[in-house]
Amino acid sequence: MRSSPESSGQRAEPIGRHFEPDLRAMTRINLHPIASPMPVGFFAVAIASVIVGSLQLGFLGDDAGP
Repeated sequence: MRSSPESSGQRAEPIGRHFEPDLRAMTRINLHPIASPMPVGFFAVAIASVIVGSLQLGFLGDDAGP
């Protein structure tokens, strides 16, 4: 049987918890990609190609270019 903390003069702590001064030993961060990043790269190349083509064909106007 446990003695009650009030009778022994100790502070009551929740059962199952303890003080951990440094949480770095308990912390672990894992990053796992959910998909390949290649489609994002393909979209970036496609958008850049459309913008460059539009500039070369004059669709964006004279003031849009460098």
